[in-house]
Amino acid sequence: MLSDGAEVLLRRRVPPGEGQWLVKFPGIVWVRAWDALVDGLRVHAVGEGLVMLESLAQEDDGSRPYLWGNPADPVVQGRPLDPANRTGYVWRVHTGPVNTYRFELVSDQPGPKWLRATPQKWIRLGQPPSRGYAPEHDFVALPAADRQTFAQAELAGDFSFLNGYGIANDGWPAEWPRPTPAAAPVGPTPQTPRLRAGDDPVARELIAALQPCFDDGAGGAENSDYDPDDPRRIGWPHNLVSLDTVASPTGTLYLHGQPPTHRPPPGELDRCRALAHAIVRALGPLRPHGGDHPTPFLPFYLVADAHDPVPTRLSAEWIHAAFNGTLYPDTPITIVPIDAAFVAEHPEWAEFAAWAATQQELTMLSYVAIGYDTGQEPNYAAIFPRLVLGVTAAGSLVGACGTVVQA
Repeated sequence: MLSDGAEVLLRRRVPPGEGQWLVKFPGIVWVRAWDALVDGLRVHAVGEGLVMLESLAQEDDGSRPYLWGNPADPVVQGRPLDPANRTGYVWRVHTGPVNTYRFELVSDQPGPKWLRATPQKWIRLGQPPSRGYAPEHDFVALPAADRQTFAQAELAGDFSFLNGYGIANDGWPAEWPRPTPAAAPVGPTPQTPRLRAGDDPVARELIAALQPCFDDGAGGAENSDYDPDDPRRIGWPHNLVSLDTVASPTGTLYLHGQPPTHRPPPGELDRCRALAHAIVRALGPLRPHGGDHPTPFLPFYLVADAHDPVPTRLSAEWIHAAFNGTLYPDTPITIVPIDAAFVAEHPEWAEFAAWAATQQELTMLSYVAIGYDTGQEPNYAAIFPRLVLGVTAAGSLVGACGTVVQA
């Protein structure tokens, strides 16, 4: 897997939420272990068992930093390669238990030299790992080309792609002690929408696209600024989309206990699903912009009722109404048409914009930003939906949904 030229994702053998993925975010010098999956690393073999690791995350100037360390300072960084001096860029690869890898910096300087993750999720140089399970040092290498497949699986709670590395289907390594079951929480949790979706493929698809927003609720109302008796703290403790959200088999959202009468036009649900998947394919590697840690775009749609009027323009009011009360009240929504002006500002979207212009079944395709960090008081949500949405002839909203972090 770590052959010359291979593009890989490095994942720690730890449970979800412990900072699984080694990442180098553009514009940030330091390297971290993060829950969200982003671009990986390109392997450059420089000798038997020796590699340099180039980030696939591109900087603003077009460069791609390399993983770099210095035993005199344990901080691991992403730095431009110095062809004349490879000191700090070369790593010796060791095999660990259960098909994992461990990385030792090649350096004559005294000090710690082993790549490790701290409990605070920083990547540092540390002392050699233990002989057995070493969760701070052990990394699984996975093909970067499959990053979207892995991201979708993790969002759905399916970690079976890691079975060959001693990790169970629920993401738990065999050696990691499982937590003692806690008392049942009061009110909905970030898992509630997924549990209510059951096995219905439509409901599961909609919830998967919004799951990072539900996960944001784990921050708890204590990290927002609610009054103790504010009823919003139950459904929106620290999140933008209510933990009481229910996705219906007919392709709409609503708050638990408030099911709408929803009868889509014949064939509209199937049409929306097919169009949403086509949009995700056309988006390819594009990620949401307007924040950090963007997640992959996933299919998303809100199917119109047969009796709904069809507005003539895509508006914030229409989108709020389509989410049917599940968005945090008064959340601001910004809508930018994907047109020539949009492409001039975001040239990497040119191919998708050209594809969108040829579509006959969707109009008003736009980039839709729901919420931002300074507009959420007293909620203080940090994860925000970023969507590509168009409108069908029946008035359904169809496209793709990703998320970004603003904190």
